[in-house]
Amino acid sequence: MSATSYTGDEPFVYACYPREDLHLVQPEFDRMHELGIRVSFPAPEAEPGDDGRLAAAAFVLVLVSDSMEEDPEIRKEVSSALEDGKEIWAVHVVDVPLGGAAKLLLSSVSSLHKHEVAEDEYVRRLVRLLPDEVKSKPIDLGPDPSSSAPVRRQEPGVKDQLESMGNAQLGIVAGAVVIVVLILLAMAMTGGDEGPKTAASATPEPTESLSPEEAAEVARLQREREERAKERREKERLEREARDKEQAAATKVANAVSKARSAFAEDEYEQVIELLTPILKEQPKAAAAALLRAQAYMRKYKYAEAVPDFAVVLEAEPKNAEALRGRGEALVRTDKHKDALAHYQALVELTPQDSFAWVDLGDVQMELSDYAAATAAYDKAIELQPASPRGYDKRASARAKAGDEAGAADDRAKARELRNKR
Repeated sequence: MSATSYTGDEPFVYACYPREDLHLVQPEFDRMHELGIRVSFPAPEAEPGDDGRLAAAAFVLVLVSDSMEEDPEIRKEVSSALEDGKEIWAVHVVDVPLGGAAKLLLSSVSSLHKHEVAEDEYVRRLVRLLPDEVKSKPIDLGPDPSSSAPVRRQEPGVKDQLESMGNAQLGIVAGAVVIVVLILLAMAMTGGDEGPKTAASATPEPTESLSPEEAAEVARLQREREERAKERREKERLEREARDKEQAAATKVANAVSKARSAFAEDEYEQVIELLTPILKEQPKAAAAALLRAQAYMRKYKYAEAVPDFAVVLEAEPKNAEALRGRGEALVRTDKHKDALAHYQALVELTPQDSFAWVDLGDVQMELSDYAAATAAYDKAIELQPASPRGYDKRASARAKAGDEAGAADDRAKARELRNKR
């Protein structure tokens, strides 16, 4: 059975390949799978890096095969990997000559040519170039047959060598060490921000002069990389500024709400409104500030002003019980009982064990002359608080309005009985 692409979260190799040559590179995927190497590779129909696997890879392999020159998708992936600074190796699965854009693109990539070495040596080199983190288990390929040198005797350690030296020899060694250190310091001071590059990451010089077409292709690829890098930096800058702005706004709201809560606790409702009004002008969707100002408006009997503030809260938090109850009451106080009904229905659905919510719902239904529904709501309130006379008083009114005088009389009697027990 052919190996499938690795989809987990542990470090893995991403292998890009000419999409038409899956039949040529599949044996390489099977080999890596058998060795315990986690390898992820795109489906033939996938867009370059469309699932984020390339960006998440710890290492990138470019499998070079017959269709390399004609496949633009693999060139996009290699260009993207180079731009992201990925460690890349090109593995030439077949001996195919490269030219044009493909040749230039891989000119800066280390390579392994399968056809140039024996099979065992090829596998050994492939395993050796991959980092240990992408291997799900240690890979033991046995002794290296290319190494036939006899076992050397153990060389004396540094300490032993130093002890065997005379004072003059030690002085020479110390002087050499000082010179090396000074050279390294000079290199570090003149190396710029990027620091010295390792031999593995250095870009090899092309061995052949470029034709005008190839030079133009190199320039185009370089421009594309620089443009993508510029766009990425600009996007990151904008996202960072947006996060900073959002954080500053949230902090400002939190500080104002904290001061307003202290004023609310002291019954300073006008001060609450004065503190929060400027904030809500700047940030009209600040739910915490809107809820507190709405409650202050209710305490000042400014019901019409409270309605839109409660609406802001419910837009952000549709299941906020305080806002549902508060806006329902504000609508009742402004004679908008039909609008209030929906809020109380939502409230009893959200808090079915709240007897006060059922009473409030029944009161709105009474105002709308729906006495049967009001009676059912009061029934629920009585069920939740059978020792409270309030529910019986309310239900008595609903029964009387509905023409049930006997039921109303029973409820009034029950309410008097409960009051006398207190």
